[in-house]
Amino acid sequence: MDNIFEGIYLFSDIDGTLGRTEIGIPSRNIKAIQDFVNRGGKFGVATGRYISDLLDFVKEVPINGYSFVNNGAAIYNFSKNEFLYNKMLPSESFEYAKQLANENLDWGIVAVNEDGYLNVNHINERVKFNPEFKTVNLEELQGPFYKFLFVVPESKIKNIIKSLNESGNYKDVYFVQSGDDLFEMVLKEVNKGEALKLFCNQNNIDINNTYFIGDSFNDEQIMELAGTSCCTDITDEYLKNKCNFVAGSCENGAVADFISFIENKLLNI
Repeated sequence: MDNIFEGIYLFSDIDGTLGRTEIGIPSRNIKAIQDFVNRGGKFGVATGRYISDLLDFVKEVPINGYSFVNNGAAIYNFSKNEFLYNKMLPSESFEYAKQLANENLDWGIVAVNEDGYLNVNHINERVKFNPEFKTVNLEELQGPFYKFLFVVPESKIKNIIKSLNESGNYKDVYFVQSGDDLFEMVLKEVNKGEALKLFCNQNNIDINNTYFIGDSFNDEQIMELAGTSCCTDITDEYLKNKCNFVAGSCENGAVADFISFIENKLLNI
């Protein structure tokens, strides 16, 4: 077997790209990644998910490289079960979340701490992001926190994020969309792109040899920085314009499409 992918680092977003919670990971993606790894490539995920909501979902994927989790706030080695680094939200983040909960009674809230993902109730019972997550009252939460997530009406999400980021009221954090009706509070200056830069600098890797595929606005910075970027067919046009290749749908094996593109590029086809 040839080693055409030797020295190539491929990172994939998870939700809406590699797979979906409702359908799992398409077998075509798993087979293509296995072939990529067998032929010398390094594969990792670059996701907004934290480890506690990640390991079971990707257990059939042959991840053999470092991965960027929690939107780049942590770099994790699956093989060694260790972090290269792992950054937490500032202590003020809890007060920010409480303020937003008080002001927006119709928002769903999820906190991520050492206990994992927690649906949060406050004042009233909230929309649950995932019914399988444990539900707690806001006052019971214990930090430190990796991030907070908010479920809001899809029609309002872009205006909500813009307003929060431009308000100047949230020191050391910012807000980013990670799903159709989902946005996150994350540490300022932290994103998947910055994680990629740090990873390449610390490991003496030419960033031109990195490849990324994603589909959402929390992928913007890494799309801009990776050597070659790709998105799925239903990605927003703004993000599509930042990519070198547009793959098919997540359901039909978008990652497999991208791996075929990479191989053809390396073969100059």
